Amino acid sequence: MEQKDKKTKYEKNKVKLNIFHLPEEKVEFIPWESGQKGNQSFLKLKKDDDFALFYAGEKNILEADIQKALFKLTNEGWETQGDVTIDFDGRQEKEIEELFDRDLIRLEIGLKLLPLVDPQQGSPLIEMVKQIRKDIAGETGFVTPGIRVRDNLNLQPDSYVIYLKETPVAVGEIFIDRFLAIGTMEKLTPLKGWSTREPAYNLPAKWIEHSQRDEAEVAEIQLMGPLNVIITHLKESVVKNLKDLMGMQEVKIMLDRLMETHPIVVEDFVKDKKKIRLIRKILQNLVSERVSIRDMVTIMETIGDHEDDLRKTDLVTEMVRIALARRICWSYLDEEGKIAALVLSRELEEKIQNSIIETRHGLRMVLPSEEADSIIRNIRKTLEDFKFPRVLFCDPPSRLYFRRLTESSFPQLGILSTAEIMRGMKIEILGEVKLPSDVPQAKIPGKEEGENQNEVVEEKEETRGFLGFLK
Repeated sequence: MEQKDKKTKYEKNKVKLNIFHLPEEKVEFIPWESGQKGNQSFLKLKKDDDFALFYAGEKNILEADIQKALFKLTNEGWETQGDVTIDFDGRQEKEIEELFDRDLIRLEIGLKLLPLVDPQQGSPLIEMVKQIRKDIAGETGFVTPGIRVRDNLNLQPDSYVIYLKETPVAVGEIFIDRFLAIGTMEKLTPLKGWSTREPAYNLPAKWIEHSQRDEAEVAEIQLMGPLNVIITHLKESVVKNLKDLMGMQEVKIMLDRLMETHPIVVEDFVKDKKKIRLIRKILQNLVSERVSIRDMVTIMETIGDHEDDLRKTDLVTEMVRIALARRICWSYLDEEGKIAALVLSRELEEKIQNSIIETRHGLRMVLPSEEADSIIRNIRKTLEDFKFPRVLFCDPPSRLYFRRLTESSFPQLGILSTAEIMRGMKIEILGEVKLPSDVPQAKIPGKEEGENQNEVVEEKEETRGFLGFLK
C-alpha cells in the first residue's frame, strides 16, 4: 500500500543555506539577544539551487583575505549575487512592547467624533491639540509631553475620555451638530435643548441647535462650539494635573536649560539628585496653585537664598511665591486692572492659625470634620453672595493651610497672602469670610476670656513672626 507523503509544504520547499567565513574568523549568525544591538555584512552567493552567505565583517570591506576566499569559492562554482546587511535593533516583538508603552496624556474619542480628526476635513482636533501644548507652556512655563489622540469604538459615540498616565481623569460628551450654551439657569430656561454641565468648570449649560444661536446671543449667553468644549476640557484637565506630569527628568531638563544661560544660579543643584527632588516638590507646589514657573531664574535664585532650609519645601515655596508676587497678582487682574477679592475675618484667621499643630510629618492643620465642613459651606455662600471673586486674601501664616482646606472644594479660587500684594496694586475688598456661628472661636494659650483681642494679635505676631508656622 502506497504511503502518503507526510512532508509539509514548507519541508518540501526548504532551501539549504550555507554560511562561509575565513578560517580564523569565527562567525555566529545573528548572535544577539533581546536588548542588544548589532549588524553583520554578508555577500550573497549562489551555486545551482543552493544559496550561501559569505561573512564580510561588520563593515562590508573586501580586504585581501576576503578577496582570496571569494576567488576560491568562485573557482568552486559559486556566483556572487550581491551584498546583504543584517541590522538587529534589539527590540522585542511589537505586541509585547506595546504592553509597556505609556501615553502620559491621551484623548480617546467615540465614533461620532471621528470627523474631528479626519485629514480630509483638516484634522481640526489634532491642530488644536498641538496649540494646547504651546498655550500651556506659555502660561505655566512647563512643556507638557505630547498628547496622543486615538479613537475608541467601545466608547459611547458622542463621548471622549482624557487619560493621564494611563488613568482616566475626565470624561465628557459633545455633539458636533450643536452649540453648548453656558449661562445661569434663568437665562438657559427659555432655550430648547439638552441640559448639562460645562465639563471644564462645571457650569450650567445646555446643548442647543444652530437655529437658536441668535436667540442665545441676544440673551448674552456664552456659546461654545463642540471642538472648543473638548479642547477647553482637555487643557483644564492637563493644567489641573501638571504636578503629576513633572518628574525628576523634566526638572533636570529645566535646570540644564538654565545652566546654559545662568550657570551660577543652578550649578550647585544640577548634579545633586536629592536637591533636584526637593526642587521638584517646590515646583509642584507652585504649578498645583497655577503659579507660572516661566521665571526660573527668580525661582532658583530664591531657592538658593534659602538653600539651608531647602528640606522645608513648604517654607521655601512660600518665599518663592513672594518673590513671584508681581506675576501672581498680574494673573488675577480683571478688565479694570484691579484685583477684586475677599478677605478672612480676624476670628477665622485665629481659628486656622491655632489649629496648626506639630506632627511627625511636619506642621498640619487639624480641624474636626464638622467644623471644616461648616467653614467650607460658609465660604461657598460668601462666594455666591459676591458673585464668585477669583481671589481671597489672608495673613501669611494662614495661607498655605487655608489653601489645603479649600483646594478640593474651590480649585479655581486663588488663595493669596497679604505679603504677595505688590506695592501700587489696585485691590478692591468686596467682603470678608467670617467664622461660622456654629464653630467655636480659637482658644489662645495664655489669655483669659474677655481680654483685649488686639493685644492677643500683637503677641501672636511678636512670638510667631512672619511665616512663623512654617519654620
